[in-house]
Amino acid sequence: MGSKRAKKWKKWKEKEDRISALQDSIIQHILSLLSSTKKAIQTSVLSKRWQKQWTGVPILIFKFHGFSGKDISYISRSIDNTLILHNCLKIQKFHIKSGGYNFAKDPTCNVKLQFAITKQVEELFFEFYGVDKFTFPNFFFNYASLVKLRLTNCTLMPNGRVNWEHLKDLYIEYCLCPTPAIASVVAGSPLLESLEINYCLGFDRLAIASKTLKRLVLANPVEDFVLKISCPNLVEFCVKARDFDGFFRLSAGVIENVLSSSLSLELMELIECDVLEQLVIDSNSLKKLVLVEIQTDAIVISCSNLKELHLYSLFIERIKLMNMQSSICVTVNFNCDYVIYNENLAMILEELGHVKDLNFGPCVIKMLPSLEIRGICSTSINIKRLTFDGGPNFVENLPGIAYALRSSPELKKLVITLRQYECKTPHHFLNLNISGENYWNSKGADFNCLVSHLKIVKIFGVSKHVDQLNLVFNFVEFLFKNARVLEKMVVVMENRRPDFMFEFLKSC
Repeated sequence: MGSKRAKKWKKWKEKEDRISALQDSIIQHILSLLSSTKKAIQTSVLSKRWQKQWTGVPILIFKFHGFSGKDISYISRSIDNTLILHNCLKIQKFHIKSGGYNFAKDPTCNVKLQFAITKQVEELFFEFYGVDKFTFPNFFFNYASLVKLRLTNCTLMPNGRVNWEHLKDLYIEYCLCPTPAIASVVAGSPLLESLEINYCLGFDRLAIASKTLKRLVLANPVEDFVLKISCPNLVEFCVKARDFDGFFRLSAGVIENVLSSSLSLELMELIECDVLEQLVIDSNSLKKLVLVEIQTDAIVISCSNLKELHLYSLFIERIKLMNMQSSICVTVNFNCDYVIYNENLAMILEELGHVKDLNFGPCVIKMLPSLEIRGICSTSINIKRLTFDGGPNFVENLPGIAYALRSSPELKKLVITLRQYECKTPHHFLNLNISGENYWNSKGADFNCLVSHLKIVKIFGVSKHVDQLNLVFNFVEFLFKNARVLEKMVVVMENRRPDFMFEFLKSC
């Protein structure tokens, strides 16, 4: 037994020696990849030579969670002790993130900030989640070496000019920053490339004229917010409304101004916005457009180079799509409280006939059969991948699925997701008296895609309820009998129990 232990000890020592033989730069690079400075310090157990290597790592990351107010002094001392031992001449990253540590009440907070500035920090993250906000001292606004700044629950009130001449990335969230402060920050950051302002208070106006800005994200602006943009190199533009106060009023002229002044714009996202008058999006540069819960009179989209279009829960009655020849992936869903006329839906589908990857929401699925019922015949379209995001009532989805299969002779992949929410049925949706047991058998072989194209079918979120299970089973059985080139069938139950899924497929 003693000899075995000696051999194991010898092997361990050999491994330790190999770890110890690494160069300092390699060890410090490995430590820099860890998620926190605490974990870097804990690696000292690997080897005696690793014990002090963390002191030369140019990255300091402090994370604290679940601490009460009485722990402020303990946390503050632990940070201070780490900073005293740290001997790197220059710091790339200095992060402090806390869910309970009230940094605003730490009497030495400015000392910690001064330490980072003395070390010429380039990336500074102060993310605090508490009642009090940390107010930055005025010397911070004259620190010119910052490249990336991320702040949460802080106060920005510079007294005078801001000098952040190297800052490229600015993210502020739940911060207090009056309109003059935002104006000073923007004016004092001539190289700013990315600006994200989320749920901040104190400002109601943002005017940006920048040749370097490429990304602008605004979340939860005040109701009467005024936005003026002149950014010719802007690539991404996103506006998100208040999560709890309804829609954000956005003038159609602002969108027109962004599109006309930003000739390089590739991504636009508008989420929970009430757009005054008609929303017109006309751009030759846009590649991705996302509209979520938009309330407006009508929407006109004309984007000749658009690759992705995602329309979710739109509160509109008319939508017109033009010049969509480049579109590859499109998601279409509407709020059924606002009726999309059948003729309008038919024109939308006709314009999207070339799209390779098409995703329908539950409300659109239910509206598809009404086209046939009203004498609007389906036309052959070139869809390769079709996704249905349906509600829990699978029987209401059957006519829409059948319509899409009949309209897509070259369909290769079909994905159906059954969500546990119900979409309000449009008033023009007719009860077809569908018998789930015989529905697919009665259809015969009028689906051309089953002959030589459909290869993959996936169905997610199937309930254990007998009625829905039988409907899905009959559909799967129909595909097994008629899809001649089917290669893969995946059915996942709502509870994702693989044994239940296996028995279901085995019975097929």
